[in-house]
Amino acid sequence: MFSDAPLETMAAARPEFRARVNNIPVEIEVVIGRAKVSVAELMRADQGYSFRLNKRFGEPVELLVNGRLIGYGELVSDEYENVIGVRVIRLAG
Repeated sequence: MFSDAPLETMAAARPEFRARVNNIPVEIEVVIGRAKVSVAELMRADQGYSFRLNKRFGEPVELLVNGRLIGYGELVSDEYENVIGVRVIRLAG
């Protein structure tokens, strides 16, 4: 049976519902940039080929969940300059 009640209402009324929802895994995608290329250019791509992205170093990256934009972040690294994560800088409204 389906309910018309908002998820927030259901979660507040039933703590076990909230616990189950909180355990649903989601995958976050980090988009550092995009490139539009022709099929011919794509066919020429081989090892070592570079595509020019629409972003520059230091610009925010997009954070997507299930293909939907949820916010923006910045790449972070450890003291050895190995990229290890993304810091959220703004959530989409």
